[in-house]
Amino acid sequence: MKLTLGIDASNIRDGGGITHLSQLLTSDIPRESAFGRIVVWGGRRSLAGLPEKPWVKKNHLEILDRSLPFRMAWQCWSLPALLHEAGCNVLLSPGGILPHKAELPTVVISQNLLPFQLSEMRRFPPLSFMRLKMHLVRWAQIRSMQKATGLIFLSSFAKSTVLSQLENHSKLVAIIPHGVEKRYFREPRPSDPASFSFSKPFHFLYVSRIDVYKHQWRIALAVASLRQKGYPITLDLVGSGYTPALRRLKRIIHKIDPGEGFIRYLGPSPFEEMHRIYHRADGLVFASSCENLPNILLEGMASGLPIACSDSGPMPEVLGTAGVYFSLNDPATIETALQRLLVDHELRRRVATEAYDRSKNYSWQKCSNQTFSFVSKISKLGMESQ
Repeated sequence: MKLTLGIDASNIRDGGGITHLSQLLTSDIPRESAFGRIVVWGGRRSLAGLPEKPWVKKNHLEILDRSLPFRMAWQCWSLPALLHEAGCNVLLSPGGILPHKAELPTVVISQNLLPFQLSEMRRFPPLSFMRLKMHLVRWAQIRSMQKATGLIFLSSFAKSTVLSQLENHSKLVAIIPHGVEKRYFREPRPSDPASFSFSKPFHFLYVSRIDVYKHQWRIALAVASLRQKGYPITLDLVGSGYTPALRRLKRIIHKIDPGEGFIRYLGPSPFEEMHRIYHRADGLVFASSCENLPNILLEGMASGLPIACSDSGPMPEVLGTAGVYFSLNDPATIETALQRLLVDHELRRRVATEAYDRSKNYSWQKCSNQTFSFVSKISKLGMESQ
């Protein structure tokens, strides 16, 4: 007998969350597994990013277009009845929050590590909305994870970080990384030892939301210092922005490069164009201090770019030896890492090739297969216990 899977997409709003859920539902794996029908609840924007499939029913509710407190109230009081009406056998929560009461097996995916790293949360002002939101999300996710039948993490680092903060560890747990879309894959270009000059500078790219834990301003200062020392280097910053962090970044850029001759903030770019932006770059820099599984790092690896990367969190787990690392606690190491990639063409070739090869391990097909296999296992255990 085919089962019905319910998916709560109420907290999947943009970026990697929508990409993840869309890729899970794109393949025929759900239909080929234990599930004959999938019912998804979400906001208008979230559902618009999901594929049209005959076995996927997308339910839009206006309350799910509203702010977090409204969505959490809907989860608590309305979702259980909707799951019952739809005949769901198991609930998957990619947003990490479960209803107050759920009379069916549940699987939670941990995709946001920020609420579980208090040192990173403290980068936001004490009385800010973001600090309050992170505390609320942390409380709700810990409560949900302790009730869930199964937990999915994206990396070993995320698993150890979160489980250390849960009282109940007797869960079925899986580590299932995200994948990389095929459009990003491009073999590394040949590395020319004398190919860069001020007329044709080395073009670094940093793709990420401008935020307090992404440290774009530190990268801008390192690039400016290298320019002053005579290195032909430029930096493009791509992504939307958390207003206080974006203001700080713009002030620094105006001070060190008022004409934006070598540092440019380009704002957000269309999702469909992102692979072309990677492919125009000579190198990627990634300076986040808090990640669950960095999709941007995976995309840069697949794009065949040499990478300078923060040594925080799961980044070494993902990149391995296929990059040059720096410490955000020591700004001098940032400049050194960028300089090494700029001057050492053999290093660029080696790390780009190794990163490209490693990126092939991250497949959306594999992610979808492992996810639905795990959820199917959870649903069958729930039926056996009834």
